[in-house]
Amino acid sequence: MSFSGAVVIRDLQWLNSECERRCIFDTLKWSSELLFYAPKEWHKAFSEEEEQNNNLPPESSKLQDNNIRCRANFGRSLLINEEHYRAVFFLEPIKDESNFDRFMYYWARYLAYEKNRLESESEAIDRRCEYDNSEMDTLHADLCDLGAKNPDYFDAFLLYVLGKVRMSLKLVEKAEEAFVASVLSNRAFWPSWQELVHCISTPDKGLRSELANLTHSFYKTHKFSWEVCCAVANYYSLRGDHEKSVVFLVRSLKLNPNNSSVWTLIGHEFMEQKNNSAACLSYRKAIQSDPKDYRGWYGLGQLYDILKMPSYSLYYYQQAHKCKSDDSRMLVALGEVYTRLHHTSDAQKCLLKAFKVGDVEGTALMLLGRLYEKGKDNDQASIVYEKYLETYCDDLMSDLDNMAHCCCFLAKYFLSKNDLNAAGSYAQRCLQYESSKEEGRRVLRQINQALNRLANSKDHPAAPSQTIAVVTSTPADQNTNADYGMQVNDATPITPILSQQLNVRTVGGEEGETEMAISSDEEEDSEGY
Repeated sequence: MSFSGAVVIRDLQWLNSECERRCIFDTLKWSSELLFYAPKEWHKAFSEEEEQNNNLPPESSKLQDNNIRCRANFGRSLLINEEHYRAVFFLEPIKDESNFDRFMYYWARYLAYEKNRLESESEAIDRRCEYDNSEMDTLHADLCDLGAKNPDYFDAFLLYVLGKVRMSLKLVEKAEEAFVASVLSNRAFWPSWQELVHCISTPDKGLRSELANLTHSFYKTHKFSWEVCCAVANYYSLRGDHEKSVVFLVRSLKLNPNNSSVWTLIGHEFMEQKNNSAACLSYRKAIQSDPKDYRGWYGLGQLYDILKMPSYSLYYYQQAHKCKSDDSRMLVALGEVYTRLHHTSDAQKCLLKAFKVGDVEGTALMLLGRLYEKGKDNDQASIVYEKYLETYCDDLMSDLDNMAHCCCFLAKYFLSKNDLNAAGSYAQRCLQYESSKEEGRRVLRQINQALNRLANSKDHPAAPSQTIAVVTSTPADQNTNADYGMQVNDATPITPILSQQLNVRTVGGEEGETEMAISSDEEEDSEGY
């Protein structure tokens, strides 16, 4: 594949200037860094080409009067300072002046709604209400209407905004279409390429032969580069040849003695070889090289964690957290150590914050729920487990045992609260997992027995408006969008576990109070959730 260095420089300079105008700061930093490190020959070729041509076509835009230009500059400054809603207010009157103004208006709306959504969802664990996503829905509808009326308005930038909105609404296939259209509109617009990566649910992995070829090709041409030595070491580490990996890491360290990350990698390799003393020395060398690098501190914390020395690991995890306070891995590690040291309140704070800052490994909620469960705070545990199921139910990589545990706990919890509909729903979900099938059937039997007891109360007629759904012991339809067998009518057939369809009967004394008669052996079964 051949390419021109001058073309690369031209594309990067265009991307740099446009992203700077439109406040896309992540890409601005990326393009600026690439321009800085680009070979001098590319810059020279670009300069020579510019001198020959000297006729780069400027972007066509109508002349704006002073008032519009001042308003646009003010809106841009508000975006830089993250005052998104104010920016929306000032940019709305000029959104139809040019493609640039139109993009800035819709981009400000997206940033405002997305920031509001992330902040609200992180706090949703303390309350049962769902976040109202109507703002983002309205923005998506407005963009779709704009595209239907004026499709020529949609350049690479506005298509990018449309794709980001759809990703926020979890419309992945539609978002992919928008990003592809953006790339086709302008192949140099790198942010759309980046977002397309997130649209791929099953990326190619395990291409070891291609990795080997790439590594060896770099090693032939850049044998004495410390980066290449690290790449070769990582390749051997993936193959399980940790001794050879250490050899190349030591060679990299000789080429760049003060690199703390190489010392950290050496520590990891010694950990794989069960050489704890050498690993400890390597991690300490990493800390000496760069005390602000969290990886050395975190490696020592993991080492002492493995050695069952939680007091030591707590100190090193705290130091790692100081270096990178917004990393959920440090907070989860602190939460686990606090749990072992029986500092329950500190552990709960760490795990909750780990979820709020963005749980990388997806374990914070599960650990927090088990902590509440262990402390007999079942109300809080139920909220956490429901949030876990809501967050990770569509994740193909989620732990099925954790999903089964959540469903089992919630089924027994709602049974103890006499909420038979919710208990039956979660009990049905238990039947989807091997580890929780028996527990799900047991809860379903308890629910049906409770319904039988209520139906046998002949003295009080059932309230006509209050009915309970029939539950079954087998999952009739394992569709993820199904209602788990809970939506039934009078004509629905009943499995043999329940002899007849039953209604809840209310006690005549106080309005709304439900009579729940369960035998003593049923009470024994429902304990211990």
